[in-house]
Amino acid sequence: MNMRVHIIVNKYAGKGNGEQMMDEIKTMLTGVNISSSFTERTPDALIKYIKENQDITHLIAIGGDGTMNQCAQALAWSNIILIPVPAGTGTDFVRTVGKLSPEIIMDVIKNDNFRYCDLGKITSDIFSGFFINVMEAGMGGAVMKRVNSTGARSGLTISSSILKEVLRGNKYRLIMKSEERDYSGNIMDVVIANGQYYGKGIHISPESILDDGFLDVHIIKYMPRLKTLSKLRTLKNGTYIRDENVVNLKIREVSIDSDGPVEIDGESFGPGKMKIRVCHNALKIFSQDFKP
Repeated sequence: MNMRVHIIVNKYAGKGNGEQMMDEIKTMLTGVNISSSFTERTPDALIKYIKENQDITHLIAIGGDGTMNQCAQALAWSNIILIPVPAGTGTDFVRTVGKLSPEIIMDVIKNDNFRYCDLGKITSDIFSGFFINVMEAGMGGAVMKRVNSTGARSGLTISSSILKEVLRGNKYRLIMKSEERDYSGNIMDVVIANGQYYGKGIHISPESILDDGFLDVHIIKYMPRLKTLSKLRTLKNGTYIRDENVVNLKIREVSIDSDGPVEIDGESFGPGKMKIRVCHNALKIFSQDFKP
């Protein structure tokens, strides 16, 4: 079997268990050439390593959505298959693609099971690159900024951060242009999604499909605090997209200009102008069921 596997690990993910998970996975990979490294603050080192090691066939990523984002930067348009192993605060992308049991990773590699996945491409002054799951401008960005500034996180960190931002009741300006529709007005949040989940299981884009060649846009118009509080349950289960105060679009390309804080795959950024487009079938990713 002519396979070479590289394992990238966020050693701080999964309450610090990322390195232990890597060691356990290594013992399961027999007859495979294995290398490994740890994530850094930027994906530059991983991108450089992938470019210099074109014989890599599979990249096992142990971490959360930030780790998967780094892998997207390195693997876009390559022939390397991404195998995500969730360990982190959010791990929401894996909720869409399907959770992989480490015990069957060897079977996935041996059978060369993969599917294609779209990516979002952002061009802006604050971030230029790909996103694999979800980006937001507005309340979602403010929530993630609050989460990322929290030292000791628990299962309630995201929920409490959402509640605090709802009680603040901030409104944000949005100017959006696309072939499908233009929009200008005050909003709570604008979601641009490739995957379905955000914020540790919130079903933020329930109709998103990873390989349909579209990104899903959900504009949540500004609402008073009490009205927003009454609708929080619908945000959790995804039925909020049917609300009269929500605009839903499927787009291939869109530009946005917002004064709301931005989050991209769980990382926080300041406000800015952005152009976003879908990159269809830009990434190979594992599949337990699909055989090409």
